Amino acid sequence: MFESDPIIQYGAGTGWPYAERPFPWKSEKAITFVQCANWIDVYLDKDVPITRAMVLLFMFHETRFSNIRQVLKSGNPGDGVGLAQIEPMNSDKPEFFKAVYGIESQNNPQLIEALLRNPVTSIRVQCDYYKFKKQKGVDGMRGMVMAQVGGKTQNAPLVQVFMEAEPNLSAAMRGQTDRTAVIKALNDCSYAVAPGTKTGVAPMKVPALQYKRYWDFTLPEGTNLIMELRK
Repeated sequence: MFESDPIIQYGAGTGWPYAERPFPWKSEKAITFVQCANWIDVYLDKDVPITRAMVLLFMFHETRFSNIRQVLKSGNPGDGVGLAQIEPMNSDKPEFFKAVYGIESQNNPQLIEALLRNPVTSIRVQCDYYKFKKQKGVDGMRGMVMAQVGGKTQNAPLVQVFMEAEPNLSAAMRGQTDRTAVIKALNDCSYAVAPGTKTGVAPMKVPALQYKRYWDFTLPEGTNLIMELRK
């Protein structure tokens, strides 16, 4: 299943102290910002009304750019799988996997294994999902964000968070070495749902100084985004 997808080197090794790992990031499953951006660029259909920057925001928000299975507060595995935590058993995902790949996604451990085996597969499937949503009539980037986060659920406050962060990340990615601006823009979308609060969300930032080792792997100093990104 998905055996033909390109295989890449990824991972930041093991043995990272807890204090150096922003939740829920896993070092052995990590890919860099540039790797993630470039593979999104390969698979994201240009006619789908969502930007590469927005998909990057989803992936940072969900997993800090690591290709993992969701972990619940109980410690048990959740339904989310991969860099952007697609949920194969929920909502419209069974219809998506059946229509696009001919795969039954409910109670399918082989599918979960395939998504976790290769971050390129995770990125391709996520991008294919947005194309599927466009074909099903979802229009505009806000509609795509609602499809991602569940715009009619308790996650609804996150929609505006992503919409406000996207222009900042898009602008920062046009700079040669504007690492600080990229980190700030990613953190602009880093919130957890907090029902009952005034805004409905609570910040979960990954500060550059506190998580220096993480950022040195994810987006190293001196990264030239103009030269290292596909476009």
